[in-house]
Amino acid sequence: MTNKKNIASKLVLALFILTLISCCLLGSTFARYASGGSGTASVGVAEWDVSITDSATQNFSTDKLSPSMDAYNGTSARQNTTGKKLVATISSNSDVDALVTITASDLGITLEDSIQFDETGYTKTESGVSGNGASAAQISGLFTLVLYTDDSATYQDGEVLANGGTFKIEANSNKTVYVFAEVIWTSADKDSDGDATNAAYADTIDTWAGMYVESVGCTLIYSAVQNSTRPTA
Repeated sequence: MTNKKNIASKLVLALFILTLISCCLLGSTFARYASGGSGTASVGVAEWDVSITDSATQNFSTDKLSPSMDAYNGTSARQNTTGKKLVATISSNSDVDALVTITASDLGITLEDSIQFDETGYTKTESGVSGNGASAAQISGLFTLVLYTDDSATYQDGEVLANGGTFKIEANSNKTVYVFAEVIWTSADKDSDGDATNAAYADTIDTWAGMYVESVGCTLIYSAVQNSTRPTA
């Protein structure tokens, strides 16, 4: 009987001790410091601001281009040019660089009323020239359009866009780039194979153009796309 009481007493003591240990552990858990909160994070968006001002019509509208007054010499091509005329101003106030593509349509020839091209055109002969009028190919072959850029008073190499094509320009952030065009009249001193023609043939085509061509025109289309990323590496 006494042993049973001792065992019971020991069990009660053990349970009491376990209870104290459990309370200590729970107290440690509930007493730990804890904090919470909320916040925001943001990043600015790089600005895209590219403007293109086309002034081609204004710069060329009062110009009239003639062929060269030099006499035919059979060796070098005779040329006359409008010189470089400002046709567009590209201003970039963006936070990223831009790549501007200029696409040119074919040069268009406007003739005087009631005048038409001759399907055959002029033909060079040993004695001079034969034919009743210039062909479209002969007249369009006289004129070449060249585009240039200038961002520091230095012209880059020209890109010939006489028969359509594209011209790409890098417009860096916070800079202005100027686009210039030049129209060149090259007399038909040489044929498509580069062989010399003769004075009568070349001068006849120049004269026909001077009599019947009103204007030479081209449409320039501009587009700009992003050409750098932010932040930079």
